[in-house]
Amino acid sequence: LSLLDHKLEINGIRQIAVSDSQKVAMFPYGRKIEMNEGFDFKFDGVIQAGRFTYWGHDFLFNYDQFRISMTDIDSMKFKVQSFTPDVMGRRPLRYVRTTLQDFNGELYIDKPNNKSSRRVYHDYPIFTSGKKNYIYYDRRDIYDRVYPRETFFVEVHQFTIDSLDNATAEGLSFDGTFVSAGIFPEMEQTLRVQRDYSLGFRIA
Repeated sequence: LSLLDHKLEINGIRQIAVSDSQKVAMFPYGRKIEMNEGFDFKFDGVIQAGRFTYWGHDFLFNYDQFRISMTDIDSMKFKVQSFTPDVMGRRPLRYVRTTLQDFNGELYIDKPNNKSSRRVYHDYPIFTSGKKNYIYYDRRDIYDRVYPRETFFVEVHQFTIDSLDNATAEGLSFDGTFVSAGIFPEMEQTLRVQRDYSLGFRIA
């Protein structure tokens, strides 16, 4: 406990289940959080919110507003139901292969007056991004990193996604600017989940 700012570091925390009904949980790096006044706390780590997972630093949980301010999101991945059913007729969840990176945002867990989830609000959790978000193509499995992130990327415009625990491939889209190292002029495009479970677009 710091006597200067009244902050308390708590260790040994593997998981914090913030809302079982909205499927929001936190996994702090190093199993530690920094408690502030009230029930607010700060941490670095992983947040699972429905079908979405966020990795990053400087996450601040605000108890009164029941939201998480995510200052530095390293990456975001999410799952959708598969396009084709399995042998039992079910559509299992599949990770979308494309990762959004280097951005920030706000995660609204539930209505602030509904922390115990006595009422069901199907549009929560809700995530709103900052103004600039990026998709890069410098992974080793994409032509052995031939596309450097400095010149080949999509700058995704600000977006909001609700119902994070049941988002669908058909209902998700991201508007952005495609920058291709001068191969093509910069293009405004809408990215959607493709049949190979990547985020992409088609040019007619």
